[in-house]
Amino acid sequence: MKKRLVAVFLTSVMIAQSVPAMAANVRFEVDGLVEADAGTVINRNGYNLLGMREVFELLGADVDWNSSDRCVTATKDGKTIKLYVNTSRAYVDGEAVKLPTPCVNVDGHVYVPVRFVSDALGYDIQWDQASSKVSITTGSTDYIMLDTTPDITDNTKVLTYDEALNMAVEKSSSLKDIEDSVDYLDETREDLGDLLWSLDQQGSQLNSNLFDLSEQTNDVLAAQLAVQSNIESTIEAARSIKNVEIQKQMIGVNEQMVKDGIELALKSYINNIKSTQRQIELLDANIELGKQNIENLELKNKLGYESDYDLESAKTTQVQNESNLEVLKLNLQTQKQALNNLLGIDANEDVYVESQITFDALDDIDLEYYITRQREIDPSIKTLQNNVTLAEYKERTNAAYDSESEIGVRNELNTAKRNLEDGKDTLEQNIRTAYNNIKQLEENNRSLLRAVEQAKADYNSVVASYNAGMATEYQVNQAKLGILSAEKDVEDNAASYDLLVFTFSKPYLLGSGSSNQ
Repeated sequence: MKKRLVAVFLTSVMIAQSVPAMAANVRFEVDGLVEADAGTVINRNGYNLLGMREVFELLGADVDWNSSDRCVTATKDGKTIKLYVNTSRAYVDGEAVKLPTPCVNVDGHVYVPVRFVSDALGYDIQWDQASSKVSITTGSTDYIMLDTTPDITDNTKVLTYDEALNMAVEKSSSLKDIEDSVDYLDETREDLGDLLWSLDQQGSQLNSNLFDLSEQTNDVLAAQLAVQSNIESTIEAARSIKNVEIQKQMIGVNEQMVKDGIELALKSYINNIKSTQRQIELLDANIELGKQNIENLELKNKLGYESDYDLESAKTTQVQNESNLEVLKLNLQTQKQALNNLLGIDANEDVYVESQITFDALDDIDLEYYITRQREIDPSIKTLQNNVTLAEYKERTNAAYDSESEIGVRNELNTAKRNLEDGKDTLEQNIRTAYNNIKQLEENNRSLLRAVEQAKADYNSVVASYNAGMATEYQVNQAKLGILSAEKDVEDNAASYDLLVFTFSKPYLLGSGSSNQ
């Protein structure tokens, strides 16, 4: 689990000191959150320093200590920082930098000048002399405590979103079928053309034979049947040609529909994976808190301040949470395998797709105009309209030669027209429903953000009580869990919003839970 991003402040105090001294009552606040216990702060030569592991873990950086070189190495957001004990040299991404004061080793603990570290990472720091408070701003507008970024190793295949989408498109069997169908339709159209020409030639010959047999009744009947059969075959060939021509016209539309469906699947898989990762992180934090709670309950139970029932209930809840965590981990593995399958790579390959969801409110649109336009241009409507065109063509060619099936053909046309109107009405209903849901999610976002701010305020209140000796560490962690839970709700809502806005822009996808691949 990611440590909460907390920077530490190195303030300049215009009093030279040769021996490190403890700096009393320094408080740290990052993006409005107070740190309950940032560790021991020492002062050297007028600068505040903090333990190396505390500062880098609070900054969310990975830290490594090389005892032989007496070197601290930290990595964060692609940056690498190296610091050496008892020297004023440091390196940021390989470039030498002079420190305002060296790192020091006090009683086996290495302390580092964290203003330098914070500045190297680009964080803004403010010092309030009166309250001895350090305020740090990370500069991130979408800053959250949750971190669903998996551990990326040398074996992890890291893909951008566009790279992943291109891989899924290239793997799609449906798109390959569409490509193959182009050649097939061309060949079919050519064959049908040849057939139509042949039938036309045959029809001319049959009509000529019929004229020559005008006085032979039995032969005339057979010839008439042959002419009728030729006409029916000619009509069927003409219909097939018309069908092929319409299919060719729809190739581009079908191709785009499949690609949009693939992107919908990709977005869904990525969002599902991140949602499960958020659940895992939150449940993992809950389990850690549960362990602490059980320890407290066991102590109170021994002292007679807590009942056996409450202790056993807490243990039962803990076991259930641990079981749920394992289920979530299995679900995550299955979801990752599904993503890999979409991308066309081995199911067990470690893949990470870079993607960022930001809650960008939908621009105001003229809903009525949008609906009217989509009722005419949406690909699903074009498909239904083509069915009407084919049915109309069939009615025209059928009525002239086959009155017996006229009713069936007319019913087919009426059905196609009803399906078209029903399709338009369903599309309109889906658009209106989606639009209302989008507006509801926008309202939810505002409420959930307020809930996050309230959770932060509650946390800060508990930390203040903790610093005053009036609250326990368990209560602090419980309040922090409240922030995690509130932020998870914000992220889940944003993921739902992102998916809904995507489908709203392509209404024929509304209500689609999967795509053709």
